[in-house]
Amino acid sequence: MKFINVFIISLAVTATFVVCNKEKKNTADKETTKKETVEQSPVEASQVAVYYFHGTRRCATCQAVERVSRSAVKNFYDGEIPFASYNIEEEEGAAKAKEVGITSSTLLIVRDGEKIDITDEAFMNARSNPQKLKELIKEKIEPLKES
Repeated sequence: MKFINVFIISLAVTATFVVCNKEKKNTADKETTKKETVEQSPVEASQVAVYYFHGTRRCATCQAVERVSRSAVKNFYDGEIPFASYNIEEEEGAAKAKEVGITSSTLLIVRDGEKIDITDEAFMNARSNPQKLKELIKEKIEPLKES
């Protein structure tokens, strides 16, 4: 029974990634896509940071992951912990994704080369239980801040 539950959850997360990362069908879509520019601040390797990687075309869940994560970092750490969102289909985002070794929508907490990937939990909770995602982010950041 537990295997079936894990399988179903994994299938749902995989389906979400597939839908969120589909390539655009034609150039008309590319021209009409609204681009969001987010000012990124430099992050030192010893500093804890939260990175959200996404594609250009984004579903409601993808947008919720970014919105809830950004809000959690801002509310809990008020500028002390940087949050950066990268579009992996653009030059800067692709370079950062390569640097941290990811290839698709991902929510990472990083410090000194250590990466904590909370993507699965983020996609499961961003829309249905955002408070749970916020608490998870805080739970994962706190030990990194102390060390």
